Amino acid sequence: MSVDHFNGVERVLAGCSFRDWKLHVSKSEDRVYLFASWVGQDNFKPGHVEQQVSRRWLIRPEASASEIVQTAFACVMTAMEHEVREQFLYHDRAVFGPHHNIDALWNISAHMERT
Repeated sequence: MSVDHFNGVERVLAGCSFRDWKLHVSKSEDRVYLFASWVGQDNFKPGHVEQQVSRRWLIRPEASASEIVQTAFACVMTAMEHEVREQFLYHDRAVFGPHHNIDALWNISAHMERT
């Protein structure tokens, strides 16, 4: 990971904004990532407000400014979808929740038949 790559991603993200969210750059070994954070309601603890953090998105060293901005947009959109999945309820349950165990989903999909 070069310092130029990290700083370049930081410069591009400085021009991006969404609500009161913050866009961050992080590094791990030789990789650079972006992610978002915001203060919001914990969807599983009513009345509890805390810092929320999105997943990390890898930024390739050769990524253009357009790709970085589009990745930041995808980061925000995915985080918003995550929140919607947690908050949309059917009979008081988040049936489309993002935290369902993949093996449990596989088990309940057994009723679907391939045609």
